[in-house]
Amino acid sequence: MENQTYTLGELVNAVGQREDGFYQIPNSELSIADNRFFDRLDIKHQDNEKVLVLSMLEHEKDYLIVGPDEVKWTDTWSGEDERIYKGDVMEKFEITFDEETFKVNSNDLQFSPKSQQIEGPIVQIGKRNSSTQASRSHSQGLDR
Repeated sequence: MENQTYTLGELVNAVGQREDGFYQIPNSELSIADNRFFDRLDIKHQDNEKVLVLSMLEHEKDYLIVGPDEVKWTDTWSGEDERIYKGDVMEKFEITFDEETFKVNSNDLQFSPKSQQIEGPIVQIGKRNSSTQASRSHSQGLDR
């Protein structure tokens, strides 16, 4: 199967067009959703930012806090600090999906790890419809 690459802007639009806020990536077990799909999504963000959740398994999630000129990327499985990409993130931050894995291409965006240790956000998530959430048996791969 052919890998599919989306800009962050395309993913934001795909989720935004769904009434339930849930978009299943075609030919992949990965999905992306916003707060309309989750009952409780308590991640600190500004009014001009949108929170997206990229997930496959219940406890392995990537959180993308998307602002007009930066994206903050945090995951619950690698133990890495928040990663921040600045610039034209809607067009230049791309994610390529391949069945059970994804790869990020930052296309020369300015990258910085979280610059200071601030207590991490408290995240509570509850699914509205568990039948649409995908599951898998292999571990998630990640390239940056």
